[in-house]
Amino acid sequence: MRGPEPVRKGPLQVAGLGARWPAVALLVWAGFASIRQAWAEHLFASGRPEQMRRALELISGRAEFYLGLAEVAERAGEDPIPWLRQAAVLSPADASIRIHLGLREEIAGRVAEAEAQLLEAARLSRKYLPRWTLANFTTARAGRRPSGDGRMRRWRSLTATDGLCLNSAGVSARRRAFCSSESCRRGALC
Repeated sequence: MRGPEPVRKGPLQVAGLGARWPAVALLVWAGFASIRQAWAEHLFASGRPEQMRRALELISGRAEFYLGLAEVAERAGEDPIPWLRQAAVLSPADASIRIHLGLREEIAGRVAEAEAQLLEAARLSRKYLPRWTLANFTTARAGRRPSGDGRMRRWRSLTATDGLCLNSAGVSARRRAFCSSESCRRGALC
């Protein structure tokens, strides 16, 4: 009677990795990716424009990097809007990016784009800052266009759904439940 055949080991079995080699390769890749991410964040945190751009080359999908480069461009007297637009594309649900972009569009004289960004910010976030910024933008522009153009009405419809109430100067906000004005209870400005 013959004994068992000798086991022949392939190249992976000799190394002792066997079926575990994909897991080891994944761990090595994850380690390198983690180091790359940490290095990019270190470069970005330096605050120097050339290193911030290098960080963006390493990790291009971070909206924070584009926001930082927009700030650097603004300090240098350059146009920050392209950086802000890219940040808005990467983080479409972030209302603060839309507010920042809307304000910069207004400064650049592109009022329609500014209004669109601020309306989008108010739609994305039910918090105070997007509504307040939109109210300031709308009331500041109210004297420069005919009153029947519907922009204030659009803003009121946005705020009425959330119960935000502003006085006619747009300087204070309070909930509809605390407002005594009949027009506020109907959703109009009080």
